Amino acid sequence: MNRRESLLSSGTGLRCNWAMLMVVLTKTVLTNLQFKRPINMTHSPIRLFTLFLSLTASSAFAEPKLITTSNEFIERVTDKNLTRPFITLTVSSDGEIRGKGALSKITGAWLWEDGYFCRDLRWGRRDLKYNCQRVTSDGNQLTFTSDRGAGDSASFTLRPIKD
Repeated sequence: MNRRESLLSSGTGLRCNWAMLMVVLTKTVLTNLQFKRPINMTHSPIRLFTLFLSLTASSAFAEPKLITTSNEFIERVTDKNLTRPFITLTVSSDGEIRGKGALSKITGAWLWEDGYFCRDLRWGRRDLKYNCQRVTSDGNQLTFTSDRGAGDSASFTLRPIKD
């Protein structure tokens, strides 16, 4: 049994790091292909790994977009639910917040003030008080950061409202 077969059959391949895995996969592919000129095995895994990183890096390292106006915010949340584990909210364009969180009713109101989403919220019997929050958008995620961007953050996934 050669090294590649023993690595794959023993299950130890799952514990190796990504660089080692790329080397093993590259060598396996290249040994099964016929080339008219020799391949420099030292640089091929590096090139393949660099290509892999460049293809995935653009979306993985993109900066979230800061939402600065009420219109931008309304455009993002219209006909969508904001969800996270055990919480579903609907934020309407007329300033109303409704939803459910951990089996408790959530109600409130919001407005846009000086570039921030400002809301007054009740969650069950708890009054969460008025707070202005920085809002950023990253794909289908909205992140709210309390105290005008200086406090805690909560991210919500935007999902279409189902009738």
